[in-house]
Amino acid sequence: MKNKKFLQHDKAILDKLHADAEKILSKSISDDMDTDQADMRTLLSQLKINLLKLEFQNQELSTINTALEEQQANFTRIYDLAPVGYVILNEAGIIQDINNAGFNLLEASRSSIIRSDFGSYIAPDFFTSYSLFFKQILQTRARQSCKLKIVSKANREFYAQLDGIAIYTATNALLRCYIAIVDITDVKNAANENTALKLEHQKNIALASVAAQENERKRISTALHDGIGQLLYGIKMQIDILNTEHPSPAVEKIYQLLETAVIETRNIAFELAPSILTDFGLFETITELTQRLSTPKLQIKTRISGFTQRMDIYLELCIFRIVQELINNSIKHADASVVELSLTQAQNIEIIVHDNGKGFKPQPATTSAGTGISSIKNRISLYSGTLEIQSELKKGTTATITLQY
Repeated sequence: MKNKKFLQHDKAILDKLHADAEKILSKSISDDMDTDQADMRTLLSQLKINLLKLEFQNQELSTINTALEEQQANFTRIYDLAPVGYVILNEAGIIQDINNAGFNLLEASRSSIIRSDFGSYIAPDFFTSYSLFFKQILQTRARQSCKLKIVSKANREFYAQLDGIAIYTATNALLRCYIAIVDITDVKNAANENTALKLEHQKNIALASVAAQENERKRISTALHDGIGQLLYGIKMQIDILNTEHPSPAVEKIYQLLETAVIETRNIAFELAPSILTDFGLFETITELTQRLSTPKLQIKTRISGFTQRMDIYLELCIFRIVQELINNSIKHADASVVELSLTQAQNIEIIVHDNGKGFKPQPATTSAGTGISSIKNRISLYSGTLEIQSELKKGTTATITLQY
């Protein structure tokens, strides 16, 4: 529309110049009839040439105006019919214009969106990311991108990628921010699905590894119990007969050592693969474990609630191994006299082991953990679990673990 006004203005100037030229010629002829005719013809010729130039420039301007109008129409069609949302903001982040795809994404009419704050459509958890994105656009005047969540007028949430740049308009030198909005919800969901599948695949691999380890433990446990254990028990019976027929202190000592070896073999076989877990369940297995590990110098107090029904065998094995490792840590490293075990099954499974040992100074998270703690972390990761350890010198240690099932 502005170009049309310019052409109308140029045509008015052209008509005025034409009229002025005719006046000048008429005045020159009337004022001096004796003027040299050659000079008059030269002047008239120059005026006609200038007139032709102006007409030619007017035609060029008309052609340029037509091309600009076509470009503007094409841009309008592209802008409004684009499948991607486009929004134009001022320096304060207020929406100056938005295309059809844009107000469809925001699920509101164009009139209700224009002159509103674009930041009001950003989900609260992502507003800091948007503020940084918009600030970088204004400061750098370079293309910026970010991914965030947008909430439409109808309270529909969707993930979007924003690509924006800030430039000055050609005519009034006002700063405008041009932002493209791409709905990436499907891509985000697909990525989440792939992540979930990968995690499930990793969990299956880890469970297969655990199953292989437990099978190997069971094989070794059976070999100890049915092989070496039975052999030691047979030797013990023979020495028992010998000691009855020919008692002596040396034979009695050997008998006691063999009895200790039999007990130790059974304990090792139990710790490797407690058959009681498969046969009777977690409660009886934990009870048996604490009884075996209790000594005159170490009292293990146990409180178990829930667990009214059997669970997946690998989950029960995971709980047993965690409890076993935590109690062994208290025995080996804490120099404790009392260990309290609390095992609860509700919405989640909670394991708490507290000892009154010497405690330790907590290490930074970057410090590598010992083999026992690493083993516990690997096991709880299979069930989206958490581990929290609190310790204080001379005041003992408390380990709290939660498992989802």
